[in-house]
Amino acid sequence: IRLIDEKGLMTDELRDNILKCTKLVEVDEIYKPFKEGKKTKASIAIELGLEFHECLEVLDFTNIDIDGLPVSSFIKNTLRKLLEHEVFSNISKAKTYHEHEFYFENDDNSYHGIIDLLVEYDDHIDIIDYKLSNTDSIEYVRQLSLYKNYAESVKDKPVYCYLLSILKQEINKIDV
Repeated sequence: IRLIDEKGLMTDELRDNILKCTKLVEVDEIYKPFKEGKKTKASIAIELGLEFHECLEVLDFTNIDIDGLPVSSFIKNTLRKLLEHEVFSNISKAKTYHEHEFYFENDDNSYHGIIDLLVEYDDHIDIIDYKLSNTDSIEYVRQLSLYKNYAESVKDKPVYCYLLSILKQEINKIDV
């Protein structure tokens, strides 16, 4: 399950989530880098979401260097706060797989997905799915359930699933 399709276009679900999140962030803080152009709140939220996602995708969790990212201080500070969460406390000791693409067959159904971050420890696996703001959709539970089923099919370890709300700076464990 992916929020951007194979053509690089945004899905309706991503668009809806980004529109909802613009109300949660200080507007002035987001608008500062974009004041030169005529951008809408929606386009700014879309760019913000993609920028956060790209930062998390390229982050080296064995040697975290947020200051080296070419992004605004708002994004850097948000990432720092997120990485203080307990789920990231030992990540430097794990194998991390960013944008882990998989194909999976279960009960005569075929699935294709991309896991934002799969973290493999000696004794368990964490699956972390990034959301810009909203983490309340029942679809996210279904999505993580598929991710968990896939991970359990390839590794004999307990699998734990998390939804990361970037703008709320929250990480919620999801029981699936």
